[in-house]
Amino acid sequence: MKFDVKETKFAIAQKYGIPESEIDESVLAICVIIDKKNDESITLLKDQKAALIQSLDEIKQIQAKKFKSISYEDPKTAFWGNFGSKGIIGVCSLVALVVISSAYSSWYENRELVQNFQLLKPHVQVTDQGYVVKKDSYTVTKDGILIKP
Repeated sequence: MKFDVKETKFAIAQKYGIPESEIDESVLAICVIIDKKNDESITLLKDQKAALIQSLDEIKQIQAKKFKSISYEDPKTAFWGNFGSKGIIGVCSLVALVVISSAYSSWYENRELVQNFQLLKPHVQVTDQGYVVKKDSYTVTKDGILIKP
């Protein structure tokens, strides 16, 4: 392959729409290399885009085969149909999880309340007017009242 300066200057000037006189011959080789790499990059980008589009089309086809949409005319039927489409095991697992978590939370809170009550029971007396703490059972601090154990 022969490198002709005039042809190269003309081709670059035509491609980018600039006058040939503006192209310096000392940087012409760099311009040619950059131009070739640019063309290679564009070609590679187009190939990658085509491959990506093909892959996305294949994924869409697989999803279309796997997930068939169900349409309902009645809103109630649509709700229960979508609810039941998750499977009876999934629905039962979700309900069981909610029941177990609420039972555990309630048990934990009640356990702490009972423990606190047992600690306060010797110091607090219940009267008709409210709760009374004996004066020798607490100390006053700058942040509040501290009930002795």
